[in-house]
Amino acid sequence: MNKLRCRLTPLLASLPVTLLVVLLAPCSTAQAQAKADPLVGCWRGTLRAGVARLEVALNIRADGDGYRATFDSLTQGVRDIPVAALERDGDRVIARLPAIGAEFISKLVDLPAPFGPKLDGTWKQGGQRLDLALTPGDATPPRRPQQPGDDVPYAREEVTFGHDPARGLEASFRVGAGAPVTLAGTLTLPEGDGPHPVAVMITGSGAQDRDETLAGHRPFLVIADHLTRRGVAVLRFDDRGTAASTGDFATATSADFADDARAALRFLLTRDDIDHARMGLIGHSEGGVVAPLVATGPDRDLVAFAALLAPPGVNIADVIAHQSRLIGRAQGGAPELIDRNIEMTAKALAAVRDNPDEPEVRAAALRAIATEHWSQLPSWAREAAGEGVEDVVAQLARVDTPWMRWLLRHDPAPTLRDTRCHVLAVFGAKDLQVDPAQNRPPIEAALADRSRPAKVVTIEGVNHLFQHSETGRPSEYGELEETFAPEALRLLQEWIAQVTGG
Repeated sequence: MNKLRCRLTPLLASLPVTLLVVLLAPCSTAQAQAKADPLVGCWRGTLRAGVARLEVALNIRADGDGYRATFDSLTQGVRDIPVAALERDGDRVIARLPAIGAEFISKLVDLPAPFGPKLDGTWKQGGQRLDLALTPGDATPPRRPQQPGDDVPYAREEVTFGHDPARGLEASFRVGAGAPVTLAGTLTLPEGDGPHPVAVMITGSGAQDRDETLAGHRPFLVIADHLTRRGVAVLRFDDRGTAASTGDFATATSADFADDARAALRFLLTRDDIDHARMGLIGHSEGGVVAPLVATGPDRDLVAFAALLAPPGVNIADVIAHQSRLIGRAQGGAPELIDRNIEMTAKALAAVRDNPDEPEVRAAALRAIATEHWSQLPSWAREAAGEGVEDVVAQLARVDTPWMRWLLRHDPAPTLRDTRCHVLAVFGAKDLQVDPAQNRPPIEAALADRSRPAKVVTIEGVNHLFQHSETGRPSEYGELEETFAPEALRLLQEWIAQVTGG
């Protein structure tokens, strides 16, 4: 899932795990190399892992007798990852990035003209070592032609609302700031007085802002723009504990995110410009799990429709195993390692699922699973990984979260069967993260058991983000200029108009 957006990705696979999870971005501005110190400036290059290519940049500034630096990824689209320490000893340069568990160990090589200087070294992350050479350069943000500018024919309003999870939504909901979970968002309103139909947007997994910013794309912004221009108001908000929203994201589960979406619906009930009989949800990836929770929960009567984009139809453990195999193969991973990683991950998830109230038991089990996995790796794989068994232990520990423990015990199908609202489920034929071959049949079966008909569609040629794609690989997301396929935008808008009478 998007994502699941990948809180879990294939361990020791051909692409650095954290670079799939912590999506990075481009060099801020063009910056010439300083003549006095050849190390100062913007350095860029290509990180190659199997068939995947990640354009990256290292920005170095002088700071007294030392340096300050940040790291960007041109392909993946999140800027200014902090370099906690940049160490230089003669021509040896080391950049340490603990926020993503990585370091770049290089040598400053001053080549004769016309080549110039180069940082020639090794990128270490997620138990892997990859060659990386950086040369002086600059970077401009990638083109995103679908992203709207400031001149739009509708109103945009910054809003806040929230609640106190300890007291419950019913007792603690409030409009404005000040609640322990205060959700900050943007409400876009079509021209005219209304009241307007409205869609509340629910992000995929991982801490997401209101635009679901990923790989330099802002898909929720593009969807909101398209719908609002055509008469549908849209409310999108930052996940709790993310961007301008408050609260604890690390301890939250999908059920908690459903409460946040319910709070959004209750906020809309306070608005005279919203048609309270035509309120609905649009959920992407994990948001396709959260939306049915809202549509079957205490506020189910507020939900007139739910559009699910790339929704998982089976348990997360099955999704993870399937996406790991598809992505591993697409990235050119060694079949033996792909199989071993899937087996290890399945055992780790089972240990987390089966011991929900025993953290010490879970920790011991994960360590034993990592140790067994490491001992069974062929020598060439251990040598390539480099970091040793402790790195595998640390990676497995990342699955032991309240979020994962909740999802491991959740089957999406019964919740879908209980929905009473209009439902649209949309898949991308090239989605390697929530594969329609795995997830569409159980969703169709669950929705077929309802009295109200639903619509299920697979769009050819698009990936998990609904971009037209050559391969569907996550590493391709940032390389594509398209943010959201026009036919997917039309489908959403026309279906909402149909079910709301718009």
